[in-house]
Amino acid sequence: MKRSKLETYYVETFGERDEADESARPPRRAARPEPRQRPEPRQRGSFGRRLVVRLGLIFAPMAILGIAGAMTDCGARPASSVLPDIVRGTICARHSLMGQSASLESTFRTLSDHLR
Repeated sequence: MKRSKLETYYVETFGERDEADESARPPRRAARPEPRQRPEPRQRGSFGRRLVVRLGLIFAPMAILGIAGAMTDCGARPASSVLPDIVRGTICARHSLMGQSASLESTFRTLSDHLR
């Protein structure tokens, strides 16, 4: 069989190939197994996260006002306060509304007694 151009060039440049004995070669190792592919992480819906954020946005201000209302004295006006005036006014208005609504039943009872 005729040599290819590459084989002819190799022989002219480097000389004839030294054929090594097959038994002198180290044994061929088996090809590495392919690494296991991890399954794609399941895409979870964001419904739960949205719900938590919405509930947090709804209840966080109520909790802050509730805690501040428990610690605020609405009777006397302090000289300096940590709370801004609008927050303090909101808390005191809430206290007065709660007091009025709690005494509303007795007020209606008194009115009905006078009308009889």
